[in-house]
Amino acid sequence: MMKNGWTGCAPPKGDVAHRYVFQLFALEVPLRLAAGQGRTALVKAVAGHGVAHGELRGSCQMPK
Repeated sequence: MMKNGWTGCAPPKGDVAHRYVFQLFALEVPLRLAAGQGRTALVKAVAGHGVAHGELRGSCQMPK
């Protein structure tokens, strides 16, 4: 289930590094998505309304 907010990266301790991809979209219109919609609905709603976008990739590994 999707939820709003940020919980941070938290891979299990001692596990291999987990990769994360964060995407930011600047849109010319507000999004109108029902609660609980997934990524497919988001991508469809964003299509054709983008002004700019950015992406940040990183990894996180918790020591044993």
